[in-house]
Amino acid sequence: MDWKGNLQKSVIWGIFFSAAVQIIAERGHVNIMKFIAFALLFAVLYFLWLTLTGNRK
Repeated sequence: MDWKGNLQKSVIWGIFFSAAVQIIAERGHVNIMKFIAFALLFAVLYFLWLTLTGNRK
């Protein structure tokens, strides 16, 4: 998987993980700025992890 695939995968997982955190921790009261910030933070960290660790199957 190249960097574009890693970026796409990390953005999708970032959105899903951020939504799960908002539902569980905030009890459904979604703050859009927290949602975007957490999704972006998780996506960047996951992208770096995928890129730096290489592709494992």
